[in-house]
Amino acid sequence: MTSRGLPGILNAAGLNGIQMVHMYYGGRTIPEYNSGWATATDYHCYLCNPGQTSWTDLAGKSLAQVAVSVPFDIVTIQEHTGRQLAWGWTADEKSAVQGLIQKVKDAQASVAGAPKLYYILSQAYHGLGKAQSVAKPFTNTTEMWEVLAAQGQKVMTECDFDGIISTGVMLQNLRTSGLNNEMGLTRDGYHMDYGLARYGASCAVFETVIGPFNGNVTLDENSYRYSSTAAGTTAVTDDSAPIALKAAVEFSATGAANAGVVVGTANSCTVENVHLSGTIVSTGTSVSNARFALGGITGFAFSTVGSEILDCVIKDCTVNMTVNAEGGSNTGNGATCAMYGGIAGFCTNVKDDSRIRITNCVNNGEMSVNLGRCSGIVATANYGTVMTSCTNNASQFNSIANGRIGQIVCNLSVQSGLVDCQNNGNLITTGNKTTTAGLVALMGDKTCYMEGCDRVANTGGNHEMFPITADNFMDYIGYVNGSYAAKITNMTYAEP
Repeated sequence: MTSRGLPGILNAAGLNGIQMVHMYYGGRTIPEYNSGWATATDYHCYLCNPGQTSWTDLAGKSLAQVAVSVPFDIVTIQEHTGRQLAWGWTADEKSAVQGLIQKVKDAQASVAGAPKLYYILSQAYHGLGKAQSVAKPFTNTTEMWEVLAAQGQKVMTECDFDGIISTGVMLQNLRTSGLNNEMGLTRDGYHMDYGLARYGASCAVFETVIGPFNGNVTLDENSYRYSSTAAGTTAVTDDSAPIALKAAVEFSATGAANAGVVVGTANSCTVENVHLSGTIVSTGTSVSNARFALGGITGFAFSTVGSEILDCVIKDCTVNMTVNAEGGSNTGNGATCAMYGGIAGFCTNVKDDSRIRITNCVNNGEMSVNLGRCSGIVATANYGTVMTSCTNNASQFNSIANGRIGQIVCNLSVQSGLVDCQNNGNLITTGNKTTTAGLVALMGDKTCYMEGCDRVANTGGNHEMFPITADNFMDYIGYVNGSYAAKITNMTYAEP
């Protein structure tokens, strides 16, 4: 049970006003949840009332009964990753997921509830023989995780979830640590270890939805531990707990990579109405000159032209993240640097007529980074990227020695543009060679453009400072080639 440690964690965090209900039946799938919504009463109904430090197991409850018992703030749904239906997206699976979502919404509306819905993307198996006995599109744990992650991307782009909680990412991260064991931190080859793995899963749930919905409480100083060393249990100690927490929220790479909270790569697809909250920690990459693109929604957004124009669309998304990111060995500021974008890290087409269209997206929170490129919306708009009606409210402190840092976008290149975008987040850089801008650090091609954009925050750093006024604010874009200046039109200055 992913949530096993949550009562103790909540108690240690001083959050004593939260009620939790967990409906569980081993091996059941989303299609079975959907079809047995009102008829199946064989669940374990685990209840934790406000202030309790353990779960009470009730019997005889259906999903339909629990769904109308009280208005919920958050509802999570998890698929069984050991079954074939989690390894390839089908119309039947989509229908079942959407059917279950609608049942939850209708039931909650009847008791004046309007919860946020989150999809839990669970773990890859250590023992592949424990998974369903059919032909499998993977031969090891890493390949299984890649298949599951691809399915998670489909769920998030085609179903009405507000966000994702990836306990599977947590476990994959934890398996790369020195705490991994011969069972891949499972107790039987597929169920999570009773101790550390489940604690890490609870951390992922807490940091994604509980903390952000309760004043942005974090687990950095949380004292809850699980000391048992019984069979199938790795103890949660003062030494191991921070590693599990880090696994729940951290990204890193050993080469070129794309990483996002929702999708690593968004390839000619649509990501719509996704809302994220939590913490991102990145230690960067262990190699230089190999792009590591990290994003709140996606690391890499790509569009192309096949038999038709295949745009990549990201719209109506909100990111509320506390970001702590390092470049690691990659401290450059070019297209192959380590970078972070509140919505997308790196965007491009292949010099064709397709576009990456990022529309009506908002980035909130704080970014404390040491990166060559970091922006509230897109770090690098390489080819054919259009940002429209997007807002950055996140502040940024960037200690890179020589970077290109803009609060909306760092690099705006071929056929890329900003339309009616606004920055409200303060920006401070400390490197005296860093290009620092409230909107765009570098306009890199004569075909890029800006229209109707506002910058209403403070920009500063290790530079000579001048007051910004309506008469001179265009001087502080960052860097604009003289021949490109005519592309910037209809910009206004709002008094702070």
